[in-house]
Amino acid sequence: AVMGTALRNATQQFYFQRELGAWRSTNAIAHQLRTPLLTISNLAAAIKKNDTSAEEDRVRKLTEQIGVEVRYANKVIDHLVANTRGVNRDDIEWETLSIKEIVEHAVSSYPFDNPVQEKQISTNVRDFKVFGTRQLIVHTIYNLISNAIEHSKKRACEITISSSTDDDRFNTLSVRDEGEGIAPRHSPYIFQPFFTTNRETGTGIGLSFCSDAMTALKGSIDFKSVPGQYTIFYLRFPKTD
Repeated sequence: AVMGTALRNATQQFYFQRELGAWRSTNAIAHQLRTPLLTISNLAAAIKKNDTSAEEDRVRKLTEQIGVEVRYANKVIDHLVANTRGVNRDDIEWETLSIKEIVEHAVSSYPFDNPVQEKQISTNVRDFKVFGTRQLIVHTIYNLISNAIEHSKKRACEITISSSTDDDRFNTLSVRDEGEGIAPRHSPYIFQPFFTTNRETGTGIGLSFCSDAMTALKGSIDFKSVPGQYTIFYLRFPKTD
């Protein structure tokens, strides 16, 4: 009877956490899409206001900006859907890739909320080869950028992506921010599904996705953090030669 009760409680807790994660994901999608949709609405209103008397150049610029906002919204949706779907090892199409090219693509295509965030990112990546799936690694980097931005909002500090090839078995990609850091009481849980310290817009699936992705790629992820000073996440990829 005791075991049966414990099993029911564990099952109920699992479904509660899953529903909570789904709610947070929905909340995050709504939060991140409100800004571009509002911008699109305002731009469309500006075009309508000018009507046929508007100069062609002004209309062209407004419509171009609408295209920018739509692409941003689609990137946000793609990123959140990838996180929610999780990592399916059967979908991995193995190929040899350049980590420097992947980082450059991830930074240039990341859906930043504003230009200030984009300027926070700097890269110093010594190239190495990784064996895996491009989009899986890109979305892992997206999640670490998102996490770094979220935890450095109060200080708008620099976020640095760098690499190391000194280890005999692994090449390492590091993402460092000089933000608020991770409290020691949270450290054991940050890779657990649905764990988040941001209960308003956090989903608790980003770092969990990173952990699953690195396991699927036969690598690992860990971190070092000093509260109030910095956090560094390390992605360790097996050497390919």
